[in-house]
Amino acid sequence: MTDGGGVVGADGGGTSGLDAVLDELDGALRRVVDQVPWADRSGNVVVRSVRPGIGVAPSWAPEVRVFYDVCRSISMADVDAGWFVHELRDGPDSNSFVPRAIDGVGECFALGSDGGGGWLVVVGDGRVLRLPPATLIDGRYEPSAVTPPSEVARSVFALVEVLRDRAVGAGHACG
Repeated sequence: MTDGGGVVGADGGGTSGLDAVLDELDGALRRVVDQVPWADRSGNVVVRSVRPGIGVAPSWAPEVRVFYDVCRSISMADVDAGWFVHELRDGPDSNSFVPRAIDGVGECFALGSDGGGGWLVVVGDGRVLRLPPATLIDGRYEPSAVTPPSEVARSVFALVEVLRDRAVGAGHACG
């Protein structure tokens, strides 16, 4: 399954397109560190997976497993307010402060955060949504009518492209 960016997904293909975009993203983050006086490499880095298959990904989102088999985490502390794709956890997340479902949408998987108190989550159709700060009770996110969830990318792989483009833009703005 192609993601529109040439990346082949979980249904049997390779991940060379994802690898290439991750390399481009990491290169852009290196440029951000070189150009932003306060930026530190440890806060602006793509960390690759060294042990694929570790951690628990939702069975309903196979692209998440494929992503984490290639990438352990992404930290973009000095791009916008920050963008972070967290490490895959070793077991189901029972933390009541991590969204696991969205009222009116259904099940979700917390992929990361935006540095401003919002969450990046994958929903059942594969889209990545940004959940701004709102009520979160026992893992159930209650969207606010004032600041509703917004789509960041049509898929996890497309999210990597969005993050790359933001990092490239941040590097150009500083240079």
